[in-house]
Order: sequence, then structure tokens, then C-alpha cells
Amino acid sequence: MLSSRKKEEYLLKQCYSNNQVGIVVLYGVEGIGKTTLVRDFCKDKRSFYYMAKQASELQQKMFFCQEVKTKFNAELASLDYYEGFNAICDKSDNKTIIVLDEFQFIAKKDEELLKSLINFSKDNIDKVLFVLLSSQVGWIGNDFTNTFLSLIRKQFYYTRLMK
Repeated sequence: MLSSRKKEEYLLKQCYSNNQVGIVVLYGVEGIGKTTLVRDFCKDKRSFYYMAKQASELQQKMFFCQEVKTKFNAELASLDYYEGFNAICDKSDNKTIIVLDEFQFIAKKDEELLKSLINFSKDNIDKVLFVLLSSQVGWIGNDFTNTFLSLIRKQFYYTRLMK
């Protein structure tokens, strides 16, 4: 674990062990250590990591669902985030961490992602912790926060990583 990230490590541990927080957003400039922090945190836990791509809404769903199918040998009936999250958490008694890195590439084009995150988190608060990573500091601080907060009032924590 990065020695300068004790506060963020503690935050992740608290959110993981707490069944009241289902979504954590970590954001900061590119290269500050978000991905390393989360990958280190996930090492001994059941987790799924997806790096979002700059792609269309349909292509993004196809990429995401293909990674779920490959990693979990899952059959998905449709290109649906909620169904993908369910396949990731299915057949596990342990809490699963779902990491969506550079998630803004999905959220900016497809509102279904945020709705699926919120609904799946509410339905499975004891089974999942979503960790969303973004290097687009301005977007998180403005557009995303306003949109997300209008959809959800609890189960959400976000923090900016600083040097």
C-alpha cells in the first residue's frame, strides 16, 4: 500500500466492512495513485476490475459484458450493467468489490450505468462495494456530483486524492 495513502486505505476498509456504503468514488489527476491504491486494497478480496474505454454506449456495454463473461464464465441474456453486476457477485458468500476505472467514459454517455449502480447497490448492499475511479477532476466536482446526488442520497462517499 502506498505509504502516503493511509487515509484513503482506511476509508476503503471502512466502506468495505460497513453495509451502509455501497459506492465509493476516488478521483484525482492522472498518475496520482488511484489505481495502485485500489488494486493493492483488492489483492486478498473477491474483486472485478474494469478499465472503461473511450467508446460508444453500445461498444462500452459490449466490452464490459465480454469481460464479465470471460472472467466469470457467465451467460448474460442482454447487454445490461445490472445483469453484469449480478453475474460478478453471483455464487459468492463474500462481499465483492467492483472497480470501474475511468468510469466517466461510461457515465457521460450512458445514464443506465449510474442507475444500475444505485439499484444494484441498494438491492445487494451486503454483497458489493463499487469503487469508481476518475482522473477528470473538474467533471467529478461539477457535473457528476450534481447528477449523482440527484439520483441518490445515501450509500455514497467520494474523496479527491491529492499529492
